[in-house]
Amino acid sequence: DLFGRETRGGRMRGQDVQGHVEISLEDAFTGARKSLNLQSDEPCATCQGAGNVKGKPCATCGGTGWQRATRTVDVKIPAGVKTGQRVRVGGEGGGAAGARGDLYLAVTVSSHPLFERKGDDLHLELPITAPEAALGASVEVPTLRGKVSMKVPPGTSSGRTFRLPGYGTPRLKGGGAGDELVRVKIVMPSDLQATEQDLYAKLKAARADNPRAYLG
Repeated sequence: DLFGRETRGGRMRGQDVQGHVEISLEDAFTGARKSLNLQSDEPCATCQGAGNVKGKPCATCGGTGWQRATRTVDVKIPAGVKTGQRVRVGGEGGGAAGARGDLYLAVTVSSHPLFERKGDDLHLELPITAPEAALGASVEVPTLRGKVSMKVPPGTSSGRTFRLPGYGTPRLKGGGAGDELVRVKIVMPSDLQATEQDLYAKLKAARADNPRAYLG
């Protein structure tokens, strides 16, 4: 049962129904359509919700006037929706003799293996090599639109953050989109070959810098 059993509404309008839907970050980025199975109390088809037929309790619904039914509801999820926000689907709530109530879906956006979402911005940690950091490089960066090229300038330190404007998630209101923030992390190999060790030893001898000097 995806949704809770709603309270029976009046004869003029059905009750609003509260529900939940979980979507991927990609769905939140592009928007999506979801088909959901909704269980709700509907007016009995035999007695039309009256609870009786020719003065006798309806045998189909036991005199309640209601039957438990399952419906498939097509829901449009707008681009830019966030966890905790609600999507209203008009006329898809509880049934009644008159108009249906509305369906309100609380949204949860699933976590992503690469991106962390903060507001409309996406945060990504990008591994780079020591030579790329020292000499500079053009590296491929994953985004929800596909891979893009980003320039890493020479002398880049681990932890430096670069901004890709407009590569975040769409803003639900006001248009536009957030940014993607790329934090680089220098990754050192754990299995240096002898020739590589010699090169690093020469680099160490060539520079006497102490990045910890400010610590005293």
